Amino acid sequence: MRISFKLLNEFIDLQRDPKDIANVLTSIGFEVEEFIDFAEKYRNFFVAEVKSVEKITEKLSFCKVDNGKETVDVVCGAPNVANGQKVVLAMPGAIIPKGEFEIKPTVIRGYRSNGMICSEDELEIGDCADEILVLEESAPVGKPFSEYFGLDDVVFEIGITPNRGDCLSHLGIARELSAYFEIPLRIPFFEMKENSDVNISQFVSVEILDTEKCPRYSAKLIKNVKVGESPSWLKSKLILLGLRPINSIVDVTNYVMMELGQPLHAFDFDKLALNKIIVRTASEGEKFVTLDGKERILDSSMLMICDGEKPVAIGGVMGGENSEITSDTRNVLLESAFFNPASIRRTSKKLGLSSESSYRFERGVDYDNVVFALNRAANLIAYLGNGELVSGNIDVYPNKIPRKFVSFRFERARNVIGADISNETMVNYLVHLGFKIADQKLGKVVFEVPSHRFDVEQEIDLIEEVARFFGYDKIPEDRSFSITFSGDKYKTELDIPPIRKDVKNYFIARGFVEILTQNLYNPKKMGIFNSSEYIELENPLGEEYSIMRPSILPSMLEVVKLNLNVGKKDLRLFEIGKEFRKDPKANKFIEGIEEREVLCIGLSGLAFPFQWGMNNRKVDFYDLKGIFEHFLHTFKVQDYEISFEVAETKVFKPEHAFIKINGKIEGEFGFISNTVKKLFDVEEDALVGYLNLEQIYLFEQKLPQYERISPFPVVRRDLAFVVDESLPSQKLFDIIRNSAGEYLREITLFDVFRGKNIGEGKKNLAFALFFNSDERTLTDEEVQDWVNNIVEKVKSEVGGELRIF
Repeated sequence: MRISFKLLNEFIDLQRDPKDIANVLTSIGFEVEEFIDFAEKYRNFFVAEVKSVEKITEKLSFCKVDNGKETVDVVCGAPNVANGQKVVLAMPGAIIPKGEFEIKPTVIRGYRSNGMICSEDELEIGDCADEILVLEESAPVGKPFSEYFGLDDVVFEIGITPNRGDCLSHLGIARELSAYFEIPLRIPFFEMKENSDVNISQFVSVEILDTEKCPRYSAKLIKNVKVGESPSWLKSKLILLGLRPINSIVDVTNYVMMELGQPLHAFDFDKLALNKIIVRTASEGEKFVTLDGKERILDSSMLMICDGEKPVAIGGVMGGENSEITSDTRNVLLESAFFNPASIRRTSKKLGLSSESSYRFERGVDYDNVVFALNRAANLIAYLGNGELVSGNIDVYPNKIPRKFVSFRFERARNVIGADISNETMVNYLVHLGFKIADQKLGKVVFEVPSHRFDVEQEIDLIEEVARFFGYDKIPEDRSFSITFSGDKYKTELDIPPIRKDVKNYFIARGFVEILTQNLYNPKKMGIFNSSEYIELENPLGEEYSIMRPSILPSMLEVVKLNLNVGKKDLRLFEIGKEFRKDPKANKFIEGIEEREVLCIGLSGLAFPFQWGMNNRKVDFYDLKGIFEHFLHTFKVQDYEISFEVAETKVFKPEHAFIKINGKIEGEFGFISNTVKKLFDVEEDALVGYLNLEQIYLFEQKLPQYERISPFPVVRRDLAFVVDESLPSQKLFDIIRNSAGEYLREITLFDVFRGKNIGEGKKNLAFALFFNSDERTLTDEEVQDWVNNIVEKVKSEVGGELRIF
């Protein structure tokens, strides 16, 4: 962002050296990246007069040029050089801006040349490179070019951070310096000379169909204006600020934007159908040709400015060819609006189209400055083009943007900053920055946030303002620290869960590959995984990264898809990541947002590494079930249950399962459904699942304890039960475990059989039971008593019959 020192002084009476101002700006958070002294840049450039021209060759001329002090010999190659012209002469020692080479006396074709007559391109004030710049006849010979052209100025190139859109103007920077030096701010004064015989409402109407994307839209009409070249004072100001002069209308809109920070757009009013402006969103796939001559394909999220028949501009980004200002324009409709920053940002990113206007709109402009900037520009256009200001403005502002109020605690500010700043001083800083005191109590002040400060939302933002103006270099260093020998660690919510590393090592040791994916995701793909209200980003990089993901599963599937597409089909992937959901009861990190850590697993392809020594197979549902079961057992999770489901969902095929802990669903897994496969363009079968690790972290992870191995023999008994096909095997596990006595050490399901001889709708489950005591050898009689008890319980509770071979 370029800031002119002279233009800055129109807003604030600085009376200080520009280098001192540069240092102040850097100290309050606006880094001056470049300091350009244009008087120095154009040193040894003078207004001169060509006294005579003698042809040397077809392209070269020998000229006598008066620089006000002496007549200088110059060899010139421009075709338009002529006797009596006022030109810009670079004397020896001058550095030509274009190419940065120094002018030195030289001899060309036997003629001595002691200077150079310059073109616009060489001076970097225009595009014409084939001819020399010819000045007005009244140009005073001998006057330094920088003074004559209004370039005797200092320009600061300032790095403005994305949150400070209010400082993308001279008014914004002047406000900061006014607060720093505690000197008054001057707002440009102008007198509106309107034609009271007519009112704008007689000529044009404005309708906003999308008030969320366009909360405020204002317009002003200037009739019978003459479009031409801008005066030199305006052109020089734009050149200083890095902008190319175009015509008097466009130049005024650019100048006021750089002056006040409000982007403006001028329409040729006679090209607007039905004398209407309609603000609406585009139709999906709608096409529009912008001012740069390129056809843009739009979507339904993009804001359009339309007349009664057609679109005439992409709101806040760029106007259209069909309504641009030309030399034939006579009536101008001037637009000034406030557009939703997020909407403009998304549109600009999607179209790959950035402009000075969109750069400001997407950072937020002052919605209270819309009409003032409109009147300022309209007044200048009428003045420069000898036009007629139609009385009145159209200002459609249906839903007033509410004021923001932020509480500020003095003691809190002192603690955060680490400096003893008085209450009066802190209030003084903030008041000078435009914050108004709305309420004041003991130890606390409530401030009304000015309309241009979009970055101030909470108390810490006000504390930062105080720190900036107090001076970061004045904050005392605190090198003290404390050491505790208790061994206790101070715990916070941000601490890494102590067993997260163990969880990672568990899966890595079992041949899994860890993946890391973004917490951001695409809302269009998230719908089938989670239909709740999403947490949207204010400043997304694009729509595909515009929400915080409420489910980790689609992120895993993106990685699965990527690997399958490059031929990597045998996958064993895991991720420990975050999920984010809106929850009014949540207050762990951010109030109203639940942030939880989850484990996600993805499997596809072969169950075992490809080799010659065994028959391989593809991974199945029970592989993933076994992984989750072993994981839960390893990490000492109690009261968990794997509950099978047979109904297909949008995400999973019919055979999938829930993981319940203490009766609450904390995970789900299974084969992905055909709907998901189509959405992610995956042809292979894949298994995915997730588990809420926040619940796992609650279980105490004790160090393994040594247990003596029993010296007494193990007794094995095999039992086979015929049960209903629908009965989960887990139910039999639970019955056997609860009725087998204290010496049952292990249960294993080693066979599942279905056949005609056991009946339709039945299945045979065979279990191996292992009994053992650490103190004695178990007798066959007592083991048989336990077996009989198991058989009786299975029969009475689930109707299972012991199968006798």
